[in-house]
Amino acid sequence: MIHTREAQLVEELRQATADLLYTSESDSAFVVFTWPGCDPPESALLARYSGHPPDTPVAEVDFEDFFRPLTGDQDWHGPEERRIVERYRHVEALLRTHLSDLRVFRLGEVEVHIFIFGCSRWGNRVGLSTRAVET
Repeated sequence: MIHTREAQLVEELRQATADLLYTSESDSAFVVFTWPGCDPPESALLARYSGHPPDTPVAEVDFEDFFRPLTGDQDWHGPEERRIVERYRHVEALLRTHLSDLRVFRLGEVEVHIFIFGCSRWGNRVGLSTRAVET
């Protein structure tokens, strides 16, 4: 059962990522998810959630390293890019403020499924997933 405050966090994340696209060789939306428990995820579990075979390559990425290019200011940023950076900063802040043990996993090699999540104080994993195409 999801706690009321945890449900509010899920809704805040949905609103924060609405129409926000993760850009790679394709643009992909974010999906908010919750998983019961806070045990460290096994590769096979991540593969199952993403629809990949159990032997799919899995790589963990540092949380800060994942967000750094999304939240950093660039000289070439115009108003739209600055707005997107601010949205990513807000998403990162929501995750940092409300979750512990923040993790980022990438599954696959060309069509990559990305999971960004942490543990809520109510004992569940809460996070985001998206996809990237990298040829």
